[in-house]
Amino acid sequence: MTKPRRSLVLGLPFLLAIGAFMSYLIRPGAHIDRAHYEQIKPGMTLAEVEAIIGAPPGKHGGYDLNAYFWSWELTPDGAIKFYPGFNARDRMAVWAGRKVAIAVNLDTRDRVVDAVLGDTFTELSWWEQLLASLGIR
Repeated sequence: MTKPRRSLVLGLPFLLAIGAFMSYLIRPGAHIDRAHYEQIKPGMTLAEVEAIIGAPPGKHGGYDLNAYFWSWELTPDGAIKFYPGFNARDRMAVWAGRKVAIAVNLDTRDRVVDAVLGDTFTELSWWEQLLASLGIR
């Protein structure tokens, strides 16, 4: 095999892999943060919320929903009891990101009743961040 041909055979897959990796890095992703949460208003449609966030509801590099939302109740003796999870009133759509999650309660017409921003109580390790950015976790 000639040297130019060998360079083409070895270099082309490498260049394709670099191009694929770069396009993965610059792809638009979900905007799950406080700034986008604050744009969500009661009465908006689910489609409008999806347009603000830039993705359909789901896990976008984040944790299980219990990592973001905690519910509480007042016990008969006046103490506050916290437990993981949340209570949905009607129908709920949730976008779980790496640091926060956005949950919206929807009515029967898929319009926003209210929205909640949940923070995680744990930090991702560098390994978990790498796996999440690659879409593996």
